[in-house]
Amino acid sequence: MVRAMPMALCLAERQRNQRGLAMRLHRIELAGFNPLGAESLKAMGLMSGIISWRLSLFVPTRGDGPAILARLLERFPISRVEARTAGAV
Repeated sequence: MVRAMPMALCLAERQRNQRGLAMRLHRIELAGFNPLGAESLKAMGLMSGIISWRLSLFVPTRGDGPAILARLLERFPISRVEARTAGAV
């Protein structure tokens, strides 16, 4: 079985969209966001949760998730795609 290399989308303003595992579910996490802008990201449709005592934001993977991801990428365009290494956040 061939496994795909984990990739991260590097977005504008040094943010990263990457697949992660939280509460035993695969999620699309937004890392590197400015906490002062978290409310506007949540208003855009991202979900929030506290993981290891820090605020985490996730793109929904069902329902209107694709539309929310499209709005996120419109606001913060992809600057590059890179392979994730172990321990990368």
